[in-house]
Amino acid sequence: MFLRNTARLAALGLLSFILVACGGSSSSTSCASVNANCNDPVQSFNALGADGPMAFAIIELFRLSDYLLSPIGAPNLLDASARSDANGQALGLNISQSDGNGNPPGAGPFVLQVRVDAGTTLDTTTGAEPVIKAVRSIITAADFAARSDTTFFYATPLTTIGVDQAIALAGSTDTADVVNQMQAASTNVLQAFGFGLDPASDIFRLAPVLDPSTDGDLPTQSAVAQYRAAIETVAEIVAQVVASESVTATQIIDAVSADMSNDPNAYVGENPGNATVDALVTEVATVDTNYLSANGRFPSNDGSANIEELLDGELPNSAPLAGAINAAPQKADFDGDGSPNDADSDNYDPTSSADTDGDTIDDSVDNCPAVPNAGQENLDGDALGDACDNDADGDGVDGDGSGGPGADDNDLNAMVTTDAEPSTGGVDVPGDGVDDVGGTGLNGPDNCVLNALDDLGNSINATRAENPDQANLDGDAYGNQCDNDADGDGAPGDGSGGPGVDADDQDPTVFPGESDADGVGDAIDNCPDTQNGPSAGPNNQTPATTPFGNVGGNPPYGIACDVDDDGFADPDQNLAGTTGEFAEGTPPDNCPAIANSGQEDNDNDGIGDVCVVDDDNDGIPDTADPQPLVAVSSYHFDLFYTQQSSDGSDFQLATKSESVLQVAVPTIDTATSNDLDLGTGNFNITSDYETVQDTLDFAGAACTASNCFATAAATP
Repeated sequence: MFLRNTARLAALGLLSFILVACGGSSSSTSCASVNANCNDPVQSFNALGADGPMAFAIIELFRLSDYLLSPIGAPNLLDASARSDANGQALGLNISQSDGNGNPPGAGPFVLQVRVDAGTTLDTTTGAEPVIKAVRSIITAADFAARSDTTFFYATPLTTIGVDQAIALAGSTDTADVVNQMQAASTNVLQAFGFGLDPASDIFRLAPVLDPSTDGDLPTQSAVAQYRAAIETVAEIVAQVVASESVTATQIIDAVSADMSNDPNAYVGENPGNATVDALVTEVATVDTNYLSANGRFPSNDGSANIEELLDGELPNSAPLAGAINAAPQKADFDGDGSPNDADSDNYDPTSSADTDGDTIDDSVDNCPAVPNAGQENLDGDALGDACDNDADGDGVDGDGSGGPGADDNDLNAMVTTDAEPSTGGVDVPGDGVDDVGGTGLNGPDNCVLNALDDLGNSINATRAENPDQANLDGDAYGNQCDNDADGDGAPGDGSGGPGVDADDQDPTVFPGESDADGVGDAIDNCPDTQNGPSAGPNNQTPATTPFGNVGGNPPYGIACDVDDDGFADPDQNLAGTTGEFAEGTPPDNCPAIANSGQEDNDNDGIGDVCVVDDDNDGIPDTADPQPLVAVSSYHFDLFYTQQSSDGSDFQLATKSESVLQVAVPTIDTATSNDLDLGTGNFNITSDYETVQDTLDFAGAACTASNCFATAAATP
């Protein structure tokens, strides 16, 4: 505290000098109504810049009107040598009678600026050069006129942003408009960077130190302490961003001011894209009550461990503490809805205030405010989401699903309460989703239950038990997954039900002893090699009307394989190895296209008589043979013909008896033999005709069994 005590003595001596020097009372009609001594040769005031208090800093004062026109080139109304002391206080600053252009200083409003003198200025909190190189504030004409010798005007990082905000809100270079926007600007700045300070506070008038005006006033001292915590926090945030982003503090302040000015709600960082602002917002998110200590700002340069210790006796004229002060930076709340950014569902929507579980759903509408559930799943439609509902499926049984432990094996399925199968679908969906036998769910019972006995008396293991589709091809008590004969064809299978003799346990038409896959075993199939089972449409086992073998009492073959309905199966039916009514030994139909229930076969050639062309094998077709079942090759018959003479005008009619002998190849036996086509086969005819011509050519072919009427033409 040696530095503080020494500085206090020096400052007190200077203050005594100022009090003597400010005794004049001349006035000016131009500004006397606001400030009685505004045109005195010397006007004085006190100032302090805080980033922590800035010791040995340059102090400047500008007319607000000049600053609005040219922030860089505005005339300085103070002597260029104006500086703060070792404590950061600038006491008895004298305003020049006129600016560099010969104009009187006027009554205000003014812009106060405190900036770093490189290599000289110190932040009394850290003992190092301030990270923020210039701070500004607005002094209204009314405040300037109402000042006393102990009044201080303060410039801080927050008022610096506030000046830019007021100008942006005014939207003009009219000083009155800017002054009118100062309170709104203060609110906007505190909304972003108040870190626990009431946004209704006035940063342009609230002191960052315990100056004499706070003496004995604990509420004001508490507000001062929280303001100081915000100032120190902003300074540290800027220092962190400077280090991480390789930008200057001035660039950061300018970027933040521009970002807030361009946002309709003056929010900072609402529209990401500016790397500097984004980095600052990211750093703001790390602020909590331990932020200053965590980043090394405490202990301070004088050993203070917190804001209360820092303020106590900090300045020669500091007011004594009126009571205990517990000030520390609080988490940011950009939209001012009372919910810190890290717990707010939307940091830029004041109507969305809290997000305790961090799932982006505001607590006011979150159906599980303490349990993250961004999807807001709510199976039973009650007030609680599945993630925090003990009976998530609303089946009346508390579950062991996501809702919490209980008797319900699947609390995300109202149809299930007892479901023992281990699940492959995730930890929250146990079993196969079908209520076991004995469960109280709304579906089931499960047709494949873990450890139950299957249709052959074997215990059902986990693999065979889990069958959420409950598929049951044969409709019995066991699902396909655990049914040894899943297709119900009587043959245990090698399909999903288990190993066995059935090559396809999902097809009831396929099983041993079933040749045509129509679902009817060969032993009882009335067409064992022709599909005519239940799946064969209109042919499904429809019998013919004649019993097979034409033996009374025997069932007939199916019409599908006895198309002529004569009681004998078509030859393509393989009856070898079959048993029962349609057993091996039953002869096939010897004429499958023509009904012949007697199966007559005169020549024993295996072809029924009704199917052959020459049944007696005498070379004469049955249709022309007078005795189709008697092998006779020579016949006598009369031949009638019309003879035309060689001269084409002499006609004769003759009748002659002759014999016809069928031969294999046509030959001419005598000069009087002629080739005659009888319709089927070739015949040699030997004749002795009573004609005047030597030879005749028989051209006719329409002969019957006993006679023939033909036309003969004489040949040369």
